[in-house]
Amino acid sequence: MRVEGAALAQVVRTARDEQLDLVVLGRRPQADQLGVGSILTKVARKCPCSVLVVPAYTHVHLSRMLAPVDCSAHSKMSLEIALDIARASGESNPQALALCIYGVGYGYRYSGATLHQAGKKIEMATVQKLTEFLAEIDTSGVEFESMLLCSENVPGVIHSVSAVSKMDLIVVGSQGVGSPATGSLGGTAEKILESAYQPVLIIKRKGETDSLLRSLLGR
Repeated sequence: MRVEGAALAQVVRTARDEQLDLVVLGRRPQADQLGVGSILTKVARKCPCSVLVVPAYTHVHLSRMLAPVDCSAHSKMSLEIALDIARASGESNPQALALCIYGVGYGYRYSGATLHQAGKKIEMATVQKLTEFLAEIDTSGVEFESMLLCSENVPGVIHSVSAVSKMDLIVVGSQGVGSPATGSLGGTAEKILESAYQPVLIIKRKGETDSLLRSLLGR
């Protein structure tokens, strides 16, 4: 389908009017983006459906999935879709990695605990939360692994793990911790989208931005 007119509004309007399940966007090399990255982010933020962004010159394989999770409903949905994609890849050994990253923050200083003590306490709580979260996930048919890391640079860790593990696709929920507003794109998802060398699939619940689109598009 050819879309004419103001690119952002037309893509978003077409996705809504045609009730699309997925919008696929290409991304130029980072050195040649010249503001294109911000347009991609806006499309991903406002689209009423999931968005797949594929960097230039990428040879897409879909057997090794990386799903950053924060144990939210959106990350549960993105992990389940990552597993479904791996199963459907047709590869003999499909794989998926659920990556959970937690941070200590600066508040521990006011609790009287040392950084190590605060880190261990948060780690234990996160391990329990992640265990309960993964217990509800069907990982059958996929070589599945979970990883728990501590860092304040979440996007950087995601990029590093993706590169070292040679992942084919990063699958991330559109919203996460700290981005409760419907129609917003989680800060982590946004940073991943802007600089990932691998394709990135932003997962949304279809129609979750309908009220936002009505106000943006005027109907």
